[in-house]
Amino acid sequence: MSKATEGVGFIRLGKVSSHGKWEISDGQLLISFDPALLSQENRNELERYRRTSKPLAIHLWGVQKPKRGVVIGFDRSGQSAIFYVSHLDED
Repeated sequence: MSKATEGVGFIRLGKVSSHGKWEISDGQLLISFDPALLSQENRNELERYRRTSKPLAIHLWGVQKPKRGVVIGFDRSGQSAIFYVSHLDED
């Protein structure tokens, strides 16, 4: 069975859960959320993740085992908030 390298669906990044898109490339995970779908509490939590190197549990739609990673970058482009996560390990 091949491993999924991208998907769309429910994503949980740390304590934040929402619909989004994800892609794994070169050992890095890109997670894209629509900020309009996030509560203020979730937006605040994502802001905290941007400022810390704390490892987070990451659950991706279509991927059986959770991953662990560290947010290493952020970009806000139009209707998307994109998080760059490194150190992808199985949880």
